[in-house]
Amino acid sequence: SELFLLLPDVVAHPIDADSPLRHITSPAQLQGRGVEFVVLLEGTTSSTSQTMQARQSYLPSEMVWSAAFAPCTRINPQGVMEVDFDHFDDTRPDPQP
Repeated sequence: SELFLLLPDVVAHPIDADSPLRHITSPAQLQGRGVEFVVLLEGTTSSTSQTMQARQSYLPSEMVWSAAFAPCTRINPQGVMEVDFDHFDDTRPDPQP
């Protein structure tokens, strides 16, 4: 499937009955097991048709549980959408499992 990522967005893996992570309920279950999540996003720049890739790995100690990203976009007084990169990595508590 394809995604159109124009503004900061969240790509999520739903943890349901078909997920390989369905039995993980706390960060402690991942510690000391050599677990690392590698995320690879690939896309095409619309102006040049050039393929781009971004890769990031995450260790259990870098994961934030029961949280969601805080908003980092706003509409400025001129009506233009802006991304505030000072808050790009900010999180807030999220009670959803």
